[in-house]
Amino acid sequence: MAILGLLVTLLYSSFSQISRTSLSVEKSLRGREELRLLMKVVLDDLQAMQYLSRLVELNESESPGVQIDSFETGLIARLVEGPQGAESSSAIDFHAARRARFYPEWRQQDPRLHEIGYRMQESSETGRWELWRREDFYVDPDLFEGGRDYMLTDRVTGFLVELLEQEIELADGGTQENWVKDWDTQELVCERNTEDSNSFCLPRAIRLSMVLEDEDGQTLEESLTINLCVRPCKPEWFE
Repeated sequence: MAILGLLVTLLYSSFSQISRTSLSVEKSLRGREELRLLMKVVLDDLQAMQYLSRLVELNESESPGVQIDSFETGLIARLVEGPQGAESSSAIDFHAARRARFYPEWRQQDPRLHEIGYRMQESSETGRWELWRREDFYVDPDLFEGGRDYMLTDRVTGFLVELLEQEIELADGGTQENWVKDWDTQELVCERNTEDSNSFCLPRAIRLSMVLEDEDGQTLEESLTINLCVRPCKPEWFE
């Protein structure tokens, strides 16, 4: 009986340990799945980013009957306060050519061109930092405001966007990439039609890094880069 009791105790301890390990792995997998889903949502929006050159041209032409005052388009990215302190998180606003997510009632009239924004903000009720997505159904001169806001999660503790400004050709034939964390299309001289241009309306590529806490408080990190390079970013690609 003593030996049997010892064996039962050992088996129960092993089973409990395996159960705890299995539960921890399951929570970690759920956290990874949530992080990948969030990354996909943001990257899908960024991949559809647009610079509305036609509206800018109308604004600059001062044509009779056309009133577009200081129209903002393209991308505006800046460092703001985040979970790690001042200027530790990114806030981005841009135009994107994609279906609306927050206006299902207007699906039939969807122009597939909207304002989209992402930011983190601290909840006054819980004290936790939350990741928010903003979507404006209409394109208007103000790129920062309007539309509907939706809180995606309160478990993201890091949201950083880095932007590839330019690739410098080196003497040995390689290239040196210049990544920045601030971008303002309005302040750029957008030379889109010359092969030797060094200034563009949109970044050549975007690197998104996110940090998420799983149900056990473990930190999960993910970083992915997408290419936004279009003509004339690499003219030789289109020859």
